[in-house]
Amino acid sequence: MAAFGSMLHGVKIDLGFIYNMTGIFTGSALPALIATFFSGRQGSLAAVASIWTGFFSAVITWVFISSSCAVLKTEH
Repeated sequence: MAAFGSMLHGVKIDLGFIYNMTGIFTGSALPALIATFFSGRQGSLAAVASIWTGFFSAVITWVFISSSCAVLKTEH
């Protein structure tokens, strides 16, 4: 893991970006997976749709928040 982190740092890829995107990609599917495990009545279409809905809403939220933070940083 340290060698991989050093390689990414060498090609100017920030690990904060990697961890942030990993959290967005996996964290948005977590509520849907938990609901699937604990609910016997949830169908496969609802499980798949909730994962994709969570993913797209997480990406949209991340884009809007990061764009507003970029505006705030350039004003100072």
